[in-house]
Amino acid sequence: MVATPLLLEFPRALTRHLYVEDELLTPFLGAGPDPDAAAAIMVREHAEIAAQLELIEDCLRGTVAGTEDAALLERVRALLAE
Repeated sequence: MVATPLLLEFPRALTRHLYVEDELLTPFLGAGPDPDAAAAIMVREHAEIAAQLELIEDCLRGTVAGTEDAALLERVRALLAE
């Protein structure tokens, strides 16, 4: 797939962004004990996004067992639709 290198850079860049927010912004906002606080929600969402990004990267690298190009494209589309 010609776009694979570019698609692989997207998860890397977004992961860097999540890391900066989690390490710099969250301590400033103070996640605190309230699970409904904005910072706590942000941290949870970042964990979900990171898991999805890892699966996307695995699909793009073809490391998911039995992944064919068409199946890969459908998995990525499904992940992005979540």
